[in-house]
Amino acid sequence: MASLTVKKILKLGVLGFAIFSGWYVGSRLEFEDPFAPSLHFEGTYMTKEAVQEDPLKAISLTQEAAQLQYAAFASLIKILDQNGIDYWITCGTLLGAVRHEGIISYDDDVDIFIKDVDKKKLFALESNLKAVGLGIYQDRPSIKVYQLNGSQVRPKKKSFKIMDGLWFVRRKTERFPTIDVYPTKQENNLIVHANHRAKRNFSHKYYRVQDVFPLKYYQFGPLRVKGPNFPDFHLEKAYGPKWKEELVYAGTHIAGSDEKLVMPLTPELEKRLFRFGTP
Repeated sequence: MASLTVKKILKLGVLGFAIFSGWYVGSRLEFEDPFAPSLHFEGTYMTKEAVQEDPLKAISLTQEAAQLQYAAFASLIKILDQNGIDYWITCGTLLGAVRHEGIISYDDDVDIFIKDVDKKKLFALESNLKAVGLGIYQDRPSIKVYQLNGSQVRPKKKSFKIMDGLWFVRRKTERFPTIDVYPTKQENNLIVHANHRAKRNFSHKYYRVQDVFPLKYYQFGPLRVKGPNFPDFHLEKAYGPKWKEELVYAGTHIAGSDEKLVMPLTPELEKRLFRFGTP
């Protein structure tokens, strides 16, 4: 009996050390080139000089890239709907749907929220996703759904993945297109990120329960997608009171940037940046 207890203690100790060391070392092993060239942008590099020379060109997705993003999202939401997993668009995806009914051309991913209770159900659908050319993995702090044969947009980087209670080093490649899936939970009358890191990093991006349900449909390019019933409160919290009037750019997943760009939405700017809306 004593021997069994000692074994349990040792096992827990090893597991605890593995998890702690995995988190500690993993957070220091990750690397990426924030100014990597990208075939998905009209500009070659997301550098300060490129933004200053022609900000619209530097931050604008190509037409082909936008269509790839729509296609991947269409495949995902079909599976979610077929399996009873509620989702709603959020962040830049919601902003694009509300403001001009499509992808904002400087937004290189799709963002959705799901309920935390549906997280395990989503991972159980890995084979369904693979059948339509999509992969899935737990990133920090979101769940990444990506196109398996998508192009590599960042250098490979080391990070840690949990499997059967243990952490191990893996090689990971960021690919395009990607959908970020954020699990949420309800706290009092608010819907917030379930992941503590996401909750800390995106503390201004939350919803009031009464603003989300019942969900309603939005036109998003060629797609009809689910979103919050009343989006204005969330968009103002996330992007400020002038979210209808200003472009606020602070980098992309593909190319990165440390430049924050704020510009008024002139007719010319809208024409160039909002060309991926409803045909």
